[in-house]
Amino acid sequence: MQYRILGKTREKVSVLSYGTGGPSQFGQKTGVDDKGRSRLINVALNNGINLFDTAPSYANSEELLGKALKGINRDSYLIATKVSTRNQDLVARRDSIGEFKNPLFPRKSLERSLKKLNVDHIDIFQFHGLANDNYDDIVECFLESIIKAREEGLIKYIGITENLVKEPKHSGMVLALEKHPDIWDTIMLKYGIMNQWAAKNIFPIVQKKDIGILNMAPVRLTLTNNDRLLERFNEWRLNRTDIQGTLEDLKSLNNNNLENSEELISKGYAFAASHDCVSTIITGSSNEKHLKDNIKSANSTIDKEIVKKIIELFGNSDSID
Repeated sequence: MQYRILGKTREKVSVLSYGTGGPSQFGQKTGVDDKGRSRLINVALNNGINLFDTAPSYANSEELLGKALKGINRDSYLIATKVSTRNQDLVARRDSIGEFKNPLFPRKSLERSLKKLNVDHIDIFQFHGLANDNYDDIVECFLESIIKAREEGLIKYIGITENLVKEPKHSGMVLALEKHPDIWDTIMLKYGIMNQWAAKNIFPIVQKKDIGILNMAPVRLTLTNNDRLLERFNEWRLNRTDIQGTLEDLKSLNNNNLENSEELISKGYAFAASHDCVSTIITGSSNEKHLKDNIKSANSTIDKEIVKKIIELFGNSDSID
């Protein structure tokens, strides 16, 4: 397993991390039982993965992850979880209801996460789904309680994740990094073949400010779904003259066919890890073989000429999936 430094945290993290979100949600949607989840975690740990990402919004993932990690030396891995900002329209209008009106809402969410994960601290606590239209309110209302929790030793680092569907060009993330680059230890966004926009407006900032990047979902969902690929390329052909790459170009990365996308997925992981700014990429597979394949792909070396070609063809891509 290759390891990289997670920005200013100076933590050494595996180039591939394990996430409990995504379509499978740690096997909750694919029929995996507790024994199967324990095997997945053992595969991850035995192959050097040392960062696990979860969230309260991923059904029972926090509790299930805590159960699967029970008995494992706490110093051997990092846990990243989140507090939801998904009711961003309510928060932004300042007429939210219930807990969202309470500045201590993130603290309450943190305490629930600690209990479900059965740990005494969270390594990376992230504001989840932060966007351009709710950023100022989130910082003003909620940040203070989380900084206090860090001072108490309940968390180590503070991060943010983006709302990719709403902001495929990372406008909220840019706002956060321009306004408060010293607050954020890590950011979570998407960088991959089908969305390379972060190289334009995010990577230059994080290089300067030494912020760690957790790269989420670098191959899902378009690269693994031929119907989505066809839809996306038809959309680009009609509306995006700035994207030179075609479906045939993409096929050339996969032995000129898309019937079996294993080679394309492998290149997708390798490309996602190829940029120096990326600290770790997150996979959420609930299949042991797929997890092992993704570990191999993330640790493989992709030819520089292939990277150059992918950037030339799809460098302006900003797919939401």
